[in-house]
Amino acid sequence: MILINLLTFLSLIFLNNDKFIENEFIRVETTWELLEETKKKYIYEVSFLIKNKERENVYYIGSKVKNIQKSNESNGYSTEASDGNTGELKDQGSKVSTAVQKGSSYVDSGGAKSVGDQSSLSGGGAGRSDLTDRKPLQVKENSTNLISYDILTHFFSFNNINPKNLKFSLFDEDQRTVSLQSQSSETFSYFIPLDNISELEYDGDNPPIICLIPPDGITQKSRIEISKRTNQKQSEFTLAFTKDEVYANKIKLLLDKTFHLSLEEAVKKYTDLQKILNESL
Repeated sequence: MILINLLTFLSLIFLNNDKFIENEFIRVETTWELLEETKKKYIYEVSFLIKNKERENVYYIGSKVKNIQKSNESNGYSTEASDGNTGELKDQGSKVSTAVQKGSSYVDSGGAKSVGDQSSLSGGGAGRSDLTDRKPLQVKENSTNLISYDILTHFFSFNNINPKNLKFSLFDEDQRTVSLQSQSSETFSYFIPLDNISELEYDGDNPPIICLIPPDGITQKSRIEISKRTNQKQSEFTLAFTKDEVYANKIKLLLDKTFHLSLEEAVKKYTDLQKILNESL
């Protein structure tokens, strides 16, 4: 009886070794646990296991996307929300991924965290607040632009070519469900954000967003619902490294994200790239 129960448990939790990604520094795998089965669907907990192959701190650079909101000066409510190109390093597809990120938002003046920092996690949008889904409110009073930044910390995506009848969400650090939106309406593709920003004192106007993978690695949990009608198999889901999108002389370039064992090396890589981009303007 004990052996049967053990085999049953192992059949519900398994490592998807056929679908992993790795480089010199890290390896990303998934595990699937069947939480519930109904007449119409399967519900799984999918854990993304980020393994640190170096067994010491590994650093990479996150990115940020500028958001511009018009607010009425007399009453302070928002009338419009839009994304803007900062001219800096950002992740590929970031214009539709800002609300899925769990990093901080920073206002344009002083780099302070903005009020309502978690608002971008609500509403099921692609990293935007639900203001994005509303029509702009017309007002006669004078308005000003409020500029904030959404911080992006992902470096890989979770994908399936068949998006039909799939529902996917993440768990935040408090185990609350965070609804997401795919990067494409034609495929199932989600950037996986991480809550791993490292505090860094930086002398400069444009500090890098340093992300840390500790020696023990990181586990990010998620939840997926699969309809029995389409019944996508676990082996059909794939992982992929994302790329950073930069512009040089108005030409868009997609660069592989780099990982470093030295914090100083990660910062130098960032500053060198920023210098090249600024010289190309």
